[in-house]
Parts: sequence; C-alpha cells; structure tokens
Amino acid sequence: MKEDVPPDAPGAALDLAPPALPEGVLSVRLGPGANCSSAGSAIDVLFYGSVIASALAVALAAALPPREKQPKTAENEPGPDEPRERDAG
Repeated sequence: MKEDVPPDAPGAALDLAPPALPEGVLSVRLGPGANCSSAGSAIDVLFYGSVIASALAVALAAALPPREKQPKTAENEPGPDEPRERDAG
C-alpha cells in the first residue's frame, strides 16, 4: 500500500526505517539524560536536590533578620555549671 507513495508526499517521512545501530548498541533512547546509567540519574537527582536545599537555605537566611547581640551583664552571664551559649546548641 504505502510503497506506492512518492518520496515527496506528506506521509512519506513517517515510513522511514530506524537507523542501523553500531555493533553492541541495543537501543538508543531520546530525552534528557536518556542514555546515562541509573547511577548517573541518581547522581543527577542528588545534585538537583542539594541545589534546591541550598537555594532554600539562602532564601531563609536572607528573609530572617539577624539576632541582636545582648550586652554582657552579670544577669545573662552563664554560671560555672551552666553551658555557654556556643556550647548549648
């Protein structure tokens, strides 16, 4: 049926045979990251996740105002049994 279609007809391009693959190549996939391994895909996901987490951390740091430092007085100075502020967290 379709063998009678001239090569310049509109439906002629749809009947093209897939290109011959080199020896050892079983298939070729199209799309983003199509021919990478599953380990490569996992690394991509980890990378994108870390970029998003970093962007959120920067946005939160920029949105929150910095804490004001309290002047040191005898009232807010930790005693010998109390942990210091930098050791408490």
